This record gives sequence, structure tokens and C-alpha cells, in this order.
Amino acid sequence: MAGRFETLANLAIVAVCVAVGTQVVITGVRSAQSAQSAPTPPKREVYKPGERMTPLTPIDFARADQTLLLVVRDGCQFCENNMAFYRDLASALKGNETAVQLVAVTPTAPQTTHAYLGRYGVEIPLVSQSTFDQLKISGTPTLILTNRDGIVSNVWVGQLSDSRQAEVLRALHTSARARS
Repeated sequence: MAGRFETLANLAIVAVCVAVGTQVVITGVRSAQSAQSAPTPPKREVYKPGERMTPLTPIDFARADQTLLLVVRDGCQFCENNMAFYRDLASALKGNETAVQLVAVTPTAPQTTHAYLGRYGVEIPLVSQSTFDQLKISGTPTLILTNRDGIVSNVWVGQLSDSRQAEVLRALHTSARARS
């Protein structure tokens, strides 16, 4: 009797192992099939230096030697992490709009963006509403620096480290030195 019970227990264990193993294989095959059939989102082409930007309302690139587009959106943690830099930048550029025009660009309504930036003390009078496709970007924050003809000179994507913040400032100062 004990031998018969042992044999039945062993058969039950083998049956459970086969059932679990089969389920694991089926799940793996389905995952692989769905991963292969899932469409890959198209990679957006980011503006490159030397490329002309698509016109954006109400931005007049010819109004200043350079235009710095600050692309942000509410809820973006990386944007919020750089708000102190954006506040200092906006403050430093205030009153010198013929040299560098700072424009906030966002997918939301300008009033919403003014309120969002205002929560962090960032004062940027000109806000443009635009889609990521129009801007050729895939996320925020993104800074795009252009000349007065709307030709891109630099693009910075993502949260800016101290060294990348310094790079932005050098790009702006290079223009100021060229005018003097």
C-alpha cells in the first residue's frame, strides 16, 4: 500500500511539473509573439544644428539675435528639477530681449503654462503652444537655440546637469560677444 501511495504521489508531482512547465512555455511564446507584433513608435527626428525651424505662432525669430525655446510641460519631473536654472536664465535675459528672446513652448494652453511656470517663479512673457511633432522632439525638457533666421544652432534634451547649464550660458554669451 505504501508503495502504491508513493507511486501515485510521484505521478501527481510529475503531472504538476509538466502542467506548470507547459504554462511557462506558452506564456513565453505569447510574450515573444506580442513583442514582435507590437508596432514600434516612430523615432522623431530632432532638429540638428543648421536646420531651419518650422515657424511657430507667435514667435518672430527676427525679433532677436537668438531665440531660446524652452520646451516644458506640467508634470515633467526633469523640467521641475531644472526650474531654478530656468528662473535664473529668465531673470538674466530680462531687459535684453533684442539679444536673446526666451520663449516657453508647451503642448498646453499658454495660460496654463504661465501658471505652471509662475509656481516656480519663472517669468517668461512669450508662450507658444505647439505639439512635440511640430517641434521634432520626443520629450521634455528640451531647449532649442536658433539665430534670427530660425536656424538651429544648439539643442539640449533632458534634465541639464551643471556642466550642460554652463554650456547653454556659453552658447548665449558667444552670441553677445559676436555682436560687440
